Amino acid sequence: GPHGGNDITVKYGGSDADRYTAQECEITTAHSVITCSTNEGTGKQHSFQVFIGGQSSNVYPANMSYNRPQIGSFIPAWDESDGANTLGGEWILIQGTDFGTIEANAIQSVTYGPVGTEFSACDITEGYCDCRIVE
Repeated sequence: GPHGGNDITVKYGGSDADRYTAQECEITTAHSVITCSTNEGTGKQHSFQVFIGGQSSNVYPANMSYNRPQIGSFIPAWDESDGANTLGGEWILIQGTDFGTIEANAIQSVTYGPVGTEFSACDITEGYCDCRIVE
């Protein structure tokens, strides 16, 4: 918000601090402290940058992180007594917390197996993902 006629913007996210815009920013101690609220988001190791009075600060590697996603349960689309089709393509609903917003759909990968990482249902780096955040 404005303070002394200056608009304050704080950007953060990723190493370039250009993914999110902080909310309700204001100078709370003259010349030295700005207070803001984070925006909805995901990820880790975010950097920050301040824009005020037509100038920008350095990009500061703050290493700020959002909560890790947590799985609470899953619901299969098949009859559990039959099991999933070995050809794949079966839908499951994974429920939990801190997955991010529907709009951002920030899923990078979904893995599964006895240990949890043997098989991949989705891997953005490999170019395939038929997963999405639905609610």
